[in-house]
Amino acid sequence: MRHPGGLTTHFPLKFYQTHWVEVSKAVTKALEIFEDIKEYANDPSVKLPHSTSAQNVIKGLGDPLLTAKIAFFRMVESIL
Repeated sequence: MRHPGGLTTHFPLKFYQTHWVEVSKAVTKALEIFEDIKEYANDPSVKLPHSTSAQNVIKGLGDPLLTAKIAFFRMVESIL
């Protein structure tokens, strides 16, 4: 992934390849790279794909409570 500062080594984990007991790893990684994804998506020089997944990410980035929702999900998942 390339962003204004150059290349990054921060990448999301593939959610569908994790087992339920490992979902917390994917969720934790999502929280770690959230700001990088936001910066990348808001960079005008980046041409984002028009896929449903990309549009869902862009829509989610517009939610000011998204990180709180993800953190809440992680907390509930850790209890289960």
